[in-house]
Amino acid sequence: MESRGQFYTLTNNLGMSVEFSEYGALIGRVCVMNKEGMQVPVTLALPDISAYENQNYYLGAMMGRYAGRIPYGEFNLNGKRYDIVKNNGMHTLHGGNGLDRRKWDMDTFSDEDGQGVIFSILSPDGDSGFPGNLRIKVVYKLYNDLNDLEIWIQAVSDQTTQINLAQHSYFNLNGIHSQIDNHYITIASDCHSKVDSELMPLGGWESFEPRMLNDRGCFEYKPIDTIWTEVPFEMDHTLLLNKSMVSHARAWSPISGIQLDVKTTQPTLHIYTGNFLPDGDAYFNSLGISRKSGFCFETMRVPNTKEFADYPSTVLEKGQLFDEKTRFEFRIVDHYNSFL
Repeated sequence: MESRGQFYTLTNNLGMSVEFSEYGALIGRVCVMNKEGMQVPVTLALPDISAYENQNYYLGAMMGRYAGRIPYGEFNLNGKRYDIVKNNGMHTLHGGNGLDRRKWDMDTFSDEDGQGVIFSILSPDGDSGFPGNLRIKVVYKLYNDLNDLEIWIQAVSDQTTQINLAQHSYFNLNGIHSQIDNHYITIASDCHSKVDSELMPLGGWESFEPRMLNDRGCFEYKPIDTIWTEVPFEMDHTLLLNKSMVSHARAWSPISGIQLDVKTTQPTLHIYTGNFLPDGDAYFNSLGISRKSGFCFETMRVPNTKEFADYPSTVLEKGQLFDEKTRFEFRIVDHYNSFL
């Protein structure tokens, strides 16, 4: 592992590199080879930790204790009302005073097929208003002979609590200084969570229009279509995954030839198309970070603190183990051939 200031970098046998930091247990720059054999940065990243401390776009961070929005910053649990720190108008976003702003403990490991880092943190009882002492471990593993990055999240609480942990990297498979509207995207889902005008969950699922689905009934976007400018784009939506599929999401850039496949144990995937990234900001724009310059594939649960019966629960019982894995797999392909 190489060290650069507060960043640590792993590189595998294929030339893929992944940058990490104890600040926010974040993933910084991820680089993979494109179809020309040149190394390409495929995540939006900042040059130093002070830059991460001074931004509000959650670039590369681990979201917690509750990824997504909590309507009006409150929920009821076991007959008791909890008021959570509001940081998004009247609402809570990504846990209030979230774990993306904390320094995590870090360790390293290697095994027969890869190497990685282990981040851990204790979120104390009452942190941002959430009940329970919550212990979280996040393991990032880069495989030696595959361009695969695995994320393993475990957590346990000494009180019943609400939890929704997710990784928030922004991807651009063209490389930086470009938009994402030429990407091809497929997600193993035919519906998304109903939300209101403030993107708050309403309960229930809304089906995609048939023209937005491919022959296997999965959501699909192609840049030659007009979907990008129509509902549900710009996207900031949670999709219920078809778990019978081998892969659960795919994106491909015809410019670089890089394809990203996502496999997860989580029940849903939130796709966000960078709608609120900064336009007109000289600093961020010089780094290739501007509106719709990156997309997020956040594997998670639906933000549903109202406990809608038709959403996967976000309640973690006392002593219960939260245990979820997500794998990002990068490949070179010469054409789009969705199998989702």
